[in-house]
Amino acid sequence: MSRGKATHTADFYCTKCGKKGMPLARRKSNVKEKGHMKKLWCLHCKEEINHVEIRPFDYNYEEIMEKLQSGALYNPEEV
Repeated sequence: MSRGKATHTADFYCTKCGKKGMPLARRKSNVKEKGHMKKLWCLHCKEEINHVEIRPFDYNYEEIMEKLQSGALYNPEEV
């Protein structure tokens, strides 16, 4: 039996440019809700922007891009 902490990797995509940011490993006991937003430094935009968390079992990239383009994902920096 493994004594290590069970983790999974989540990808974060910028809500401004839509490009992939840095992945983050989370404990399975610390899972966030579907579509969780996190303010991170965007490597492409060069500013701190909300990123949407995508886990392989929740969303895929195409669904997120459709929601970003339709305005379904809330971006408080634009308000």
